[in-house]
Amino acid sequence: MENADVDPATIPNFSFAPNLTGFQLVYPDDAPANWNMTPDQFIQSRFDKNPNLGFLSLDGVGLVGQLPDLHNNLNLQSLNLWNNKLTGDIPDYSYLPKLDILVLAYNQLSGGMENVAKINADVNIAYNNFSGDVVAPSMGNNQLSSWNNHLTVGIVPTAQQTYESQDQTLTGQPVTVYNGNYTFNPVTGAGIGFKLDSTNVIDPLLKGTIASVNYSTTAPTSQTDLASMDDAASDVTIKGDQLVANANTRDGYYTIVVNGPAGSNYSAYVTFQLTNDKTVKPVTPVDPVNPVDPTPGTTTGTVTIVNVDQDGKVISQHVQTGNVGDTYNVSADKINGYQVLGSGVASGTYSANGSTVTFSYNKLANGGDGATIVTDNPIKDPKAPVVTEATGGAAAVVNKGGQSAATATAASVQKGAAAAKVNLAATPKSGEQPAAKAAAKTTLPQTGDKSVAGVVAAGLAVLVGSLGLAGFKNKRRN
Repeated sequence: MENADVDPATIPNFSFAPNLTGFQLVYPDDAPANWNMTPDQFIQSRFDKNPNLGFLSLDGVGLVGQLPDLHNNLNLQSLNLWNNKLTGDIPDYSYLPKLDILVLAYNQLSGGMENVAKINADVNIAYNNFSGDVVAPSMGNNQLSSWNNHLTVGIVPTAQQTYESQDQTLTGQPVTVYNGNYTFNPVTGAGIGFKLDSTNVIDPLLKGTIASVNYSTTAPTSQTDLASMDDAASDVTIKGDQLVANANTRDGYYTIVVNGPAGSNYSAYVTFQLTNDKTVKPVTPVDPVNPVDPTPGTTTGTVTIVNVDQDGKVISQHVQTGNVGDTYNVSADKINGYQVLGSGVASGTYSANGSTVTFSYNKLANGGDGATIVTDNPIKDPKAPVVTEATGGAAAVVNKGGQSAATATAASVQKGAAAAKVNLAATPKSGEQPAAKAAAKTTLPQTGDKSVAGVVAAGLAVLVGSLGLAGFKNKRRN
């Protein structure tokens, strides 16, 4: 039946035709009716005695209110309510086991799509006001058309299902750019994300990309407004899902077109307001006595704690964080099968460059705290842990490892120190004389140590004695 002048009062109750299987009333798109009645008022008063009704189409008749209760029509296979004035959300139609097609496009429906997941049918909800996630119909090779809504999360299909979710219209978060801080992400600012239909969980690896960006002094409110916006290529640069503004970026409204990942059939128009704060923030002058932090704005410092055995091999490590300028205190970890050397504690100051604390351990023969130490290559002169500050620190700490090399330790890093104290504890070779063993351990004193002369004299004595002994052997051979 197609007649723009049909009065609904003239349509009878069809109880006289209990075997009625279909009813269709279509109004031309350019002349929709204005019945101003709800679907329930029309359907319940005409088809309440038609349990075999399988096809019902009320296209463009001006129905208002919420979607109908269809418990009297459990054999319904196709319901078409295209181009009406319906509001509210989609009810749970899972009680319609034979429903195969549900067309609700061009209405004013809103809310989420949760109940779509309970419908085993092809669903068309295009040109409404649904928001939230795109939700797949329950099973089978179903199709979902959800064009022109306000959906923020698209679906990438893994089965033979089709999701058409193009041309969503969204409002993004306001953006303020300033002083070199020009990069921002309007895609995540609009809440856009994507998921596989097999998991139904947003996957951060699935991302949308910005295809274009346009500008207007006023916020667009229609597709016509969107089409009339200016190109914004001189205002912002597109980099994947981010935009980069510049010093001359105009204040106003920007609309980006976001395309979903392959297979999602998702796209969106995202409009957001941008403000370019062109004020120049004052630069703090450099104080030669108290220089500024080389990384202004950095508030978190790090300390990397590294645990090594007697051969310099890393046993374990972890990172500790704190506020730049605060004092840190770290203690050596208790490691089964190893005994820490020295005090096992270290302290310092968190810096933006970061610091490293190295604790040395001897391996125990049988494991546990009471076992004996393995003697292949023990560290014989344990001092405090090695504390190394990253590039930019004032002091230096030397750490020479290896099978027969010494282990260098320092109690702490002191900014502005003129020299670093290095303690070498070399492992003597097999058969080495006791005098040579004593000479293998050498301490380089810091400036101001009173034992410098004694150390130098001892060194010269050993050197002269060695030269004399060599000369004596040469004379006997001659």
